Amino acid sequence: MATMERASLKKMLVAVLFPLALRGLRQFFPSEKDATRSIGTQLEFVILFSTLFAACMIVVGPHSNHPLVSLLPEFVKTVVFMTGIYMVIFVLVRRNRSR
Repeated sequence: MATMERASLKKMLVAVLFPLALRGLRQFFPSEKDATRSIGTQLEFVILFSTLFAACMIVVGPHSNHPLVSLLPEFVKTVVFMTGIYMVIFVLVRRNRSR
């Protein structure tokens, strides 16, 4: 029972840290500059955001008891998928603004 409570506490603490980490990431990539950001800088931001999100989901999610090596493919898939989706949205929004 105590192990289950520790796992729940760990998940709650990580869930609280995610918004703080995102806020720290936004210090380097302010939202005010989202509209004028270059594709390279946007790609850097999106990769960092996706990595942060995937790491949080692995720690908080139901897979937290699995060995990290077995979770690596899921982590990489999540980062690649999220990065791809966000970059497509970024390019489409930028294209619509230029018209």
